[in-house]
Amino acid sequence: PYFDEQEDLSVYASGFHQRLRARDGSVRWAYEPAGGGALPFVMGVGHLQTAKTVIILEGAWDAVCLASVGGWLDHDTAWPEDVVIFGMRGAKATGLFTKHWLPLIPRTTTVNLVPDTDKEGLKWISPTGFLKHFIEADLKTTSTILPAKDFTDAHRANSYTPQDIRILF
Repeated sequence: PYFDEQEDLSVYASGFHQRLRARDGSVRWAYEPAGGGALPFVMGVGHLQTAKTVIILEGAWDAVCLASVGGWLDHDTAWPEDVVIFGMRGAKATGLFTKHWLPLIPRTTTVNLVPDTDKEGLKWISPTGFLKHFIEADLKTTSTILPAKDFTDAHRANSYTPQDIRILF
């Protein structure tokens, strides 16, 4: 993250990852730049300084799914101005977030951690896991444990609506 010439919080395009399917049907992921670290995917970055809610999910695709289900990607003014979503690249990919993003979250913001429900994901909400950084930063932090492995699977099973998103988060 950086502050632009108008002192607005912004980000540099730093890379991408995509799912590739070979002719034989096999699937692999390609990352650019390779070895660039597990940078968090962020949506609503321009609202971070005034956000009331920050939602952090374990996957970038889960972040996109949540924003889509919430109706926040429907048009250019649909994004709620008091919400920011981060998608991490795996349960252990929290270091760069903690270093670069955590100090920018206002202390009046509520952070909602949404881990995957596997063993590694649930470590997020242990007192010695990802959660400890938010406690040390004196941020109000909650967690949402979903009835499936991750948000995307929970949506597939429950067909969440925008109203459900407002209740959940």
